[in-house]
This record gives sequence, C-alpha cells and structure tokens, in this order.
Amino acid sequence: MVPLAGLVFLLGFILLASANAMFVPLNPNIPCATVSCVLVRTFSEYQTLFGAGLAVLAAFVAARPAWLQLQKMKLQQDITARDAILQRLKGIEARAKYQDDKVQSLLQGILRTIYLYPEDENYDPSTVDVHWAFNKMHECQDITLKLKSFQASMRDTHSIEEARQNVIHSLEQLGACFCDISAPAALTGDPEVSSEDEERMRYAEAVALEQLPQKVDDLANAMGDFSLIILEEKQFVRRRLRQIDDDMLGDA
Repeated sequence: MVPLAGLVFLLGFILLASANAMFVPLNPNIPCATVSCVLVRTFSEYQTLFGAGLAVLAAFVAARPAWLQLQKMKLQQDITARDAILQRLKGIEARAKYQDDKVQSLLQGILRTIYLYPEDENYDPSTVDVHWAFNKMHECQDITLKLKSFQASMRDTHSIEEARQNVIHSLEQLGACFCDISAPAALTGDPEVSSEDEERMRYAEAVALEQLPQKVDDLANAMGDFSLIILEEKQFVRRRLRQIDDDMLGDA
C-alpha cells in the first residue's frame, strides 16, 4: 500500500510539473481563469515543499525493509540473550544449592555435637573430641576448596562472589579453630615438636575451644547474608527474563 501511494504521489508530481506550461499564463500577473490553473500555480509556488514531502516518503519506503530486518535481528538477539541468562541463572542456583547443602550440613553436625539439645545453650569445651575436631577440620577445608573453585570460575555476579568470600573466610577461621583443637593430640610425641611448642599448642587449643561457638555463629551469619544475596540476584535475573519475554511477545 505504501509503495503504491508513493508511486501515485510521484506521478502526480510529474504531471503537475509538466502541466505548468499548459494551464498557467506566462505572465504571473494574469489571474487564473480555471481550477487547473489554480492548482498548477499553487503547486509551482510550493513545489519545494512538495518535493521535500516526496523525498521523505521515498526515504520511508526505502528504509522500511531495513527497519523490519533490524526488528528481526533484535528479536533474535533477545532470544539468544534469554538463553544465556537462563543458563546463568541455572548455574547460580546449582552452585548456591551445593554451598547451602554442604555448609548447612556442616553446621548442623557441629551444633548437634557441641550442644546436647537444640534449645540447649550450655557449651562444655571438655566434651569436644579431638578426633571429631580433626575430621571437621578436613570437612571445612574440602568445602573451602570447592567454594574457591566457584570464585575462580567468575560465573556469578560480584554481589554473590563477595558474599561467598565472606563464607569462605568464616570457613577458614572455623577450620583453623578445629586445627588448633586437634593439633596437640596429633603432634604430641613427635620428636620434632619441642616442649615449648607443645605448650603453645595447648594454649592455642584452650583458646580455640572457647572460641568454637563464636566461629560457628560467624559462619551461620555469613551463610544467612549469602542466602539473602542469592535471593535478590535471582529475582533480578528473573525480572530481566520477564522483560525479554514481554518484548518478544510484543514483537510477535
């Protein structure tokens, strides 16, 4: 429809231009006696304006295919972006689930051991078994290594990585605490360990036993902050997916 209108407009432009000599008196002071003369003279006076309108129409007709092609390209880019964002969301959720499962299991195991009952707040350092502490030290180290590999991959947002780094720091502190608790039992009797070293280790063990509940609380708090960040980031990504879906449905 638009190309046809442009063609009609162009033909009319040519006819009016050629009719100037046929219907308009040569002397501009002579008034027009016919409607054709009025039309042609009016066109002659405003032919620049008519020419500009014709140029705009021609530009629109020429640019329309390119505009449609750009719209198709934008739609394809949105589809590609949606797939990439969706894959990233799945990765964020998978890594967050691994971290939550491992750290929460660690915390629950510790709390069940140092407190006889869930509502019990009385902690007795003398009940901590050094062999159990040794195993928990390695569990902390294993989880830390995995979380550091997540950080190295740089597949999460800066906010998630910052929150995870706090969890890693708390895990390292808790692991060091378990190391101090288990070190005297593991190294006592070693010929390379002097009596002064054993005394320092005993002192470090006593300090670590006192600090253990606080280290556990620090890790729990870091995980709480991490969970909030994960929730916020997932909501942001889902809003972005919703926006792309709305745009694609609008284009369709």
